[in-house]
Amino acid sequence: MRTATQLHAAHMRNRLFSQLPLPMQFWVRQQADQAVRSRRFGRWEQMRLREAIQQKFLRSSPSGSTDIARASSIVEFFVLTDAIAGFEEKLQAVGDDAQLAGIDLQNILQKQQQVLQMLSTISKMQSDTAMAVIRKIGG
Repeated sequence: MRTATQLHAAHMRNRLFSQLPLPMQFWVRQQADQAVRSRRFGRWEQMRLREAIQQKFLRSSPSGSTDIARASSIVEFFVLTDAIAGFEEKLQAVGDDAQLAGIDLQNILQKQQQVLQMLSTISKMQSDTAMAVIRKIGG
């Protein structure tokens, strides 16, 4: 199930892509997918990508640097939204794990209570037996 953040991110991606020239859209989508798969997108990767976009599209793009900046921003947006989605999944998994741990803890506490009840019953039976023996000896 997609969260509101993921739906908003998908809408923003589509809107940003529609602003790029068609030849650039496919290439930028490929680069964004590759950056997302690598899970690494630091300053060096960002500079490398901008240079690659400039080399590929600077001469062919009529609006030039605006499209290049927009394309680079789209890739960054892809990477960041993917990172956010990854953190949301981890947070959800932690929540699920915590819920399961809570259920396990309840089960353990219930078993502990049963063992204590059983020990209490055994102790009472021993005490009753000892008192019965003492009464017979004294009586």
